[in-house]
Amino acid sequence: MRVYAGAGAVIGWFALALQLVLLVIVDSEISVAGRIVNFFSYFTILSNILAAIALSVVALGLNGSALGRFFCRRSVQTGITVYITVTGVIYFLILRTIWDPEGWALVADSLLHYAMPIIFVGFWLFFVTKGTLAIRNVPWFLAFPMLYAAYSLVRGPFVPWYPYPFLDAGALTTGELIVNIAVMLVGFGLVALAYVGLDRWLARA
Repeated sequence: MRVYAGAGAVIGWFALALQLVLLVIVDSEISVAGRIVNFFSYFTILSNILAAIALSVVALGLNGSALGRFFCRRSVQTGITVYITVTGVIYFLILRTIWDPEGWALVADSLLHYAMPIIFVGFWLFFVTKGTLAIRNVPWFLAFPMLYAAYSLVRGPFVPWYPYPFLDAGALTTGELIVNIAVMLVGFGLVALAYVGLDRWLARA
């Protein structure tokens, strides 16, 4: 388990570092500081950071530390699995069509949106103890994406910049935003329910 987690952590941190470097060195009217803040404002980046931390904790045997105890909770590991799964699915279904990365940008893109979701879902399937989840966990899984949507909408007008087209309050009506956020939360909820159900089924298998 520690070898698998270690390999996943290395891939995750490399992908995050590569994406940050590419974002900083690109020509842009946005300041470097602004680009760095924008970097940490993508749900993709946040979900990958959570996944990389969780894998690092396991790989380094930090289970007994305060950080380790938190990231080794089955509910926390499952929540991260939900987030990284949605990251991969939404990118594949919607976002991959809006740009065409090449070179190192393609490497970072593939690692963050495809490799890391597969790696972390594999970690959850094979190494996370099953039979500990219940329906009551689902609302807690939704708290993070709800806070993320709120952060994006509050920060957006002041920058002005929005991380994703479906959260762009400058281009969408209030009604469209409400629908998009509702659909987003329903999507997270369905994925969370799927993992809770899978957890119960695997525990009985």
